[in-house]
Amino acid sequence: MSLIIGGRVDRWSSSTLFLSLSFFLLLVSSLHFTLAQTSNCSLGPGE
Repeated sequence: MSLIIGGRVDRWSSSTLFLSLSFFLLLVSSLHFTLAQTSNCSLGPGE
């Protein structure tokens, strides 16, 4: 789709890509945090 549109929407797509990346990183870090919490609980006393 982006290939068909061409470079006209270059700026738009780059800012969309940036937003998607930020969202993805946020999601990954929250998932990682949840997993860390869960494994800490199942492993036993972490601290």
